This record gives sequence, C-alpha cells and structure tokens, in this order.
Amino acid sequence: MTLSTLLFRTHKRIYLGVLALFLLFACLTAGCGKPAKQTVRLTGKVQLVRTEVKAPAAGKVQGLIVEKGERIRKGEPLFGIASADGKTDPGPKAKELAKAQAELHRAQSGNSAADRAAAAAAVQSALASLQAANNNYQKMSRLYGIGGVSKRQLDMAAQNQAAAQNNLAAAQARLAQAQSAPKQDPAALQEKVAKLKEAYEAEAERSGNEVKAPFTGLIDAAALKNGTAVQAGQTVLTLTATTECYIRIPHSSKDTRLEAGRTVTLSAPGLQKPFIGIIKENTDKELVIFSDQKPEDLPDGATVDIETTV
Repeated sequence: MTLSTLLFRTHKRIYLGVLALFLLFACLTAGCGKPAKQTVRLTGKVQLVRTEVKAPAAGKVQGLIVEKGERIRKGEPLFGIASADGKTDPGPKAKELAKAQAELHRAQSGNSAADRAAAAAAVQSALASLQAANNNYQKMSRLYGIGGVSKRQLDMAAQNQAAAQNNLAAAQARLAQAQSAPKQDPAALQEKVAKLKEAYEAEAERSGNEVKAPFTGLIDAAALKNGTAVQAGQTVLTLTATTECYIRIPHSSKDTRLEAGRTVTLSAPGLQKPFIGIIKENTDKELVIFSDQKPEDLPDGATVDIETTV
C-alpha cells in the first residue's frame, strides 16, 4: 500500500467521523428522538351550572325580593334568615361597626382645626351681629320715645335683636360641639370601619343573617316567599349561572395526556371569540372541562369545540 493511499484512507475515516458527529449534534438540537407536539381537537356539549341556595339556619326568610328570571350578580345579597319571632340579632360585630361609623362621622364633621376655626369665626360674626342689633334697638327705642319712628319700626328692631340672639346661641353650640369632638384621625377610623365591615359581613354569613349569590346568573325558581318559615338546609332559591359552565365529552378510551389542570381553548358556532376552560376531570368514561368565562349567550346543550396542544 502506497503512502498516498494510506493517507487517503486515513483522511476518509476522519471525515466520516466528523460527519457522523455533526449529524448527531444536528439531530439532538432538532429534537430527534422526542415525540412532536400534537394538537388535540375534541367536541363536547355545554352543561350549565345550576345550584340550589339553601337556608343556612332555621327561622323565617327575610328580605327575599328576587323573582324568577331576574338577573343577579355574584356576591349580591339574596335573602336573610331571621329568628322565629321575625327579629334578627345584629351580632357584636354589627354593633362595633355602628359605633365606629358614628366615631368616623363625628371626626369628619368637627374634629379638624379648620372646622374648629370656622365654628369660632361663626361665633365672632354672630356676636358682632347681636351688638349691631342691640344698638339699633336702643336707637329705635329713643326715637320712638320722642315720636321719631313708628311702633312697627320698633317691633322690627326687637325681632332682629331676638333673631341675632338665637343665631349666637346656635353658633356657640356648634363651636362647643367642634371643640368637644374626639381628636381622632379620620384616616385611621376609615381603616377601622373597613375592617369591621368585613368582619360584620363574615359574621352575618356565619349566623345565617345574609345569603349571597355564589355566581352571576338567573333566578330559576323561588321555592319560598318572604316571611315563610324555613328549616336549616331547606331550598329557598334555584340559580343558573350565566358566566360559568361545564363541557362534557364522553369517550371510550382515556387520553392520559389530557390531565386535570390543563388549559384548553373553547369555541362554538356563532361566537365571535374563543374562551378558555380548564380540564377538571378525566375519567375512563368522559372528559370534564370547567370554564368561568362562558359567554352568556351560549345555551345549555350547545356544541363546543375543544383544542389543546399536548
């Protein structure tokens, strides 16, 4: 074997080795060996969310003014439960809230230096007006004594004097109220009122005094009327959600890639924009998707297309 042949074969082996390494690198960077992502498309049916709103305690239905077909918003008060005698104990938080609101009102109406200064200025103005009225009455009295003015003019001066006295008394009362008002920070009181309001609402819900709408929707039916006696757990209203729904897709073989918590894109004929859902459950019989973004014009039983990439 000649030297040139040996060198040619050596160079050929090196070239092929480098080429193999390059192809391996290209394959790895291109994702060779990994399954390509796939778009899964399915079709399901809308199932509206319906719920029965039950009485949390025994008593009488109070404040129920909604009717069948009426629209309600999430968090909107629906009704309250009063005791059997028709009275509702406001609870300690309600009393604390009322007290804090009164303190805030007093602080805002007469606690600032500007309020006290304005009340003091009003007193000085009332004093000046009374002094002028007194002087005028004395003048009218002297003139009347010598026949210089009529009795009617003297009576008008007396009336002006009495009005000035009443005005001074009112201004002095306002000043006393402003000076005796609690020197509390309105901002701190506002924060206190906000916290007590949250506590009161939580207390009212626990005690059954107030029941709120769990979602935005429509009143399907009112099982009871206002003032009706009710037992704990008894249905008062039936609601249908207008912004929430389930989409159910029956299947014979479970796709394990569609795990719970996965986000999917939902669309339906007639809708201008798609909306979002989340896989809630994937059983051997069906795939269940929940959406809290359902368009309100999407009816029960409507066909919905589902798309996701796995």
